[in-house]
Amino acid sequence: MFKIAYRNLIKQKRTLLINLSGLSVGMTVSLLIMVWVINELNYDNYHTKSDQIYRVTNHIEVSPGETWVWESSPLPYTSLMSKQVPEINKVTKMMTGTWVPLIFEHKGSLLKEANIAYVDSNWFSMFSYTLLSGSLSVFSENPYGLVLTESKAKKYFGAEEAIGKILKMDSLYYTVNAVVADNPSNSSFKFDILSNMAGLMKNEARKKNDESWGNFNYISFIRLHENSNQKLVEKKITEILRKNKDDNTIRSTLVGLKDMHFETGLQYYTFSHTNQQIVTVFLVIAVLILLTASINYVNLSTARASIRAKEISIRKINGASNKNLFLQLMLESGLVSFAALVITVLLMNLSLPYFNQFTENNFTISLSDWPVTALVLGTLTLTTLLNGVYPAMILTSFKPLQVLRGSSLPTIKDSVFRKALVVTQFTISVSLIAATIIAYLQMQHIQHTDSKYQKDQILKVTVPWYVTKGKTNEEISSFTQTIQQTLMQVPGVKRTSQASGSIIDHQSTSSGSFDWNGRAKDFNPSISVLSADEIFPQMFGLEMKEGRWLKDRNQADQHSYVLNETAIKELGIHKPYIGQRFSWGGDTGAIIGIVKDFHFRSMHEKITPLMVHGQSNWRSTIFMQLTPGNIPDQLSSIENKWKVLFPKIPFDYSFLDQDFNKLYKSDQQMATLMFFFAIITIIVAALGLFGLAAFTAERKIKEIGIRKVLGASSTHIVQLISKEFILLVGVGILIATPLSWWAMSEWLNNYAYRINIQIWIFLLAGFSATAIALLTISIQAIKAAMENPVKNLRSE
Repeated sequence: MFKIAYRNLIKQKRTLLINLSGLSVGMTVSLLIMVWVINELNYDNYHTKSDQIYRVTNHIEVSPGETWVWESSPLPYTSLMSKQVPEINKVTKMMTGTWVPLIFEHKGSLLKEANIAYVDSNWFSMFSYTLLSGSLSVFSENPYGLVLTESKAKKYFGAEEAIGKILKMDSLYYTVNAVVADNPSNSSFKFDILSNMAGLMKNEARKKNDESWGNFNYISFIRLHENSNQKLVEKKITEILRKNKDDNTIRSTLVGLKDMHFETGLQYYTFSHTNQQIVTVFLVIAVLILLTASINYVNLSTARASIRAKEISIRKINGASNKNLFLQLMLESGLVSFAALVITVLLMNLSLPYFNQFTENNFTISLSDWPVTALVLGTLTLTTLLNGVYPAMILTSFKPLQVLRGSSLPTIKDSVFRKALVVTQFTISVSLIAATIIAYLQMQHIQHTDSKYQKDQILKVTVPWYVTKGKTNEEISSFTQTIQQTLMQVPGVKRTSQASGSIIDHQSTSSGSFDWNGRAKDFNPSISVLSADEIFPQMFGLEMKEGRWLKDRNQADQHSYVLNETAIKELGIHKPYIGQRFSWGGDTGAIIGIVKDFHFRSMHEKITPLMVHGQSNWRSTIFMQLTPGNIPDQLSSIENKWKVLFPKIPFDYSFLDQDFNKLYKSDQQMATLMFFFAIITIIVAALGLFGLAAFTAERKIKEIGIRKVLGASSTHIVQLISKEFILLVGVGILIATPLSWWAMSEWLNNYAYRINIQIWIFLLAGFSATAIALLTISIQAIKAAMENPVKNLRSE
């Protein structure tokens, strides 16, 4: 049976090559997508009892109709939960390095670490880590202990043993107590350095501040006993929080550890998260690409049914049963699928480094890993079934006597089915082409839509908050002005400006502390807050609608405010706007200006109310506008000045245009992937058309010869072979247009500022697919039209 299958496949080398090419490319892309999808769907599943672990989420009502959702909690919260809620088995908490020093000193070098967290002594008993060396229990008992990942230990100590080594952070010395394996790619806890939280509590002032129930600085996790009632636990912990915070509107909920990756609605995300819709979309795309590749096999197999009909009929007359014949044909499908899978594994290993670089993951493909093996075997089984079942059913349904008497094959029903498959292929292809065009246009819209501020050639540096710890407001203001003036002396720095944060994705928001004339007592909206100096509007090219900007030397402006247009509108401030009373945090002043709206957050969001104040002690971000020229030399000069100012702090900077692009990095990745998938799908579909066109030309070789003898032109012959396929492509375009329009409209709804979908997009997608299909078919049609008709007719 195997030998017969092998001979049948080798006999049709062109068909085999088309099937192997289409299947291997389709399987490679589909498997890579599936590796990513499975990784996303299995975030944090590897932890022991992960289905019993929850993160505490707090909902703070800041005004009627507006609630903030925080992933953080007060420091004392978990200890009270553990004592008062019997359903809770274990508690632990952490705090990221956002609000603590991140500068490590080692062998005279200063290194800034972003992925650091402080954890309590229960952390490693709740979450699963692979210990490589050292002791986690020793870490739990050492207030100044560190746990490093393997890659971080190698970064600091190379091939040396890390255990017992000392790292200096700020003015404190920490000891490495344990080294663990690098975090899996599907882990929310992508921290390379874990420090014992007990060391933070040695600072009495910090401890006293954090123990306040008004400070939500820690992320709390709990593990419930089996079969515990989650809703009941939420009710109990909410009562604890309300009692201690003296707030009857606040409430706590529990988010499952495995659900954190897909949650939405938080004010701020500490852990990696993604949109579940995107995962679903790519899962569907993986299946569609695999389906498109399998359609080629089905089409070519059923198209050649008439050629194999006599073979099958003779074997039936010689006693072969339908079951044996079905198994024979399924074996052929399995062999093709297996051969394609071997090529696929090779292609995956070649493309994996680029895929990892693009997705910023560290996937590995090894058949020794059961998930990978299961995925490969599942794909092999699926493609074998997709490729084999229908063609096997068609071929085994032939009646031997009718075939040997010369009945025409295949049946009309089979022909209609094959046409439907071609339509399906091009529906998928055109949909992806249209989606790619729309995604590209949306990205261009974001990149080129006027953000209402200048961002090119602007450098941003941040002065760490702890540098000014202990200084008065006046001392802080004087200190930051000195820094600004020093940096202004660097050749190539055109101007400098200070603010309390970046103009890009500015997240500082306040609520409940604002007042103005005419405000309803129960109206406490959220307003974004920014402190900026008088150079700020010149630096970014902001425009004033009314009034003026804040002046640093004007003492009255320390209590004055500038609002954006949206704030004036949504707060319901009455005319005349300039001079109206405005208060924030009990500091009463007046509105002196209205700045025109600009996009200080992602264009996924609408512009919200913004208030700019003049209190200079808030400013820790310094912007420098560079003159066009030798940027590396300018950066070097700025770094030298920085080292004089801050010899113990690494020079860490970013350009605003790069920060802006990072806001839409995931969207740009999606657009790039859509483009890649569209190209792959159209190539696979074109391969199928190429094979069908070649077979059609072969089947009509005598008809073509007779027509040419009777005077038919080559153009006529090309039209004869092409028109049926082009009609099928046209039907695919008609079906794809509303489908892709609906799907991409849903995607564009994620943006507050979006393009309008135009009909020309679908015309261009359809034209592209038609042109590719016509080119593919024409290669075979022209070849058939150019052949000598006499030669073809003599071969009768």
